[in-house]
Amino acid sequence: MQQSFLALVALAILTTLSLNFNSTTLNQTTASMNTEGIITATGAGQSLIEEVKVKAYDEATVSAHCSTTAGLTNPASLGPDAGETNVNLFDDVDDFDNYSTTVATSRLGNFNVRSKVYYIDYNYPDVELSAQSFTKRVDVTVTNQYMTDTVNLFIIIGY
Repeated sequence: MQQSFLALVALAILTTLSLNFNSTTLNQTTASMNTEGIITATGAGQSLIEEVKVKAYDEATVSAHCSTTAGLTNPASLGPDAGETNVNLFDDVDDFDNYSTTVATSRLGNFNVRSKVYYIDYNYPDVELSAQSFTKRVDVTVTNQYMTDTVNLFIIIGY
């Protein structure tokens, strides 16, 4: 009888230790996937920023110089111009306003990449202007099911 009781206690202790070990392993795996997700998301977002950086500042500056802000694209009209139906046809920074794409990876699945473009005052980079200026901000957000948070990147581009 006493041996059965000791065996039962030993089994309970073994079960508790096993559950704790599995819980710790699961937490480490989750943290590892989150970290890998953040690194991959940062790369995807940075890739989009690099693509934006090589474009002309504005449709008005693609083939000419613009000396006044009045000649720049109206803030309400930011986004792809007529005929710019895919990213390969984008020729200026604001074509990326409200752009979204999916980057597929074999290990962590799809990363959703989105961008927003708006005019700012260089001295107040967090405030969106309702008028043209010679400074634009491009915000890039990246999400993935394995990340606990969204990766947010931005670049300020001046003309």
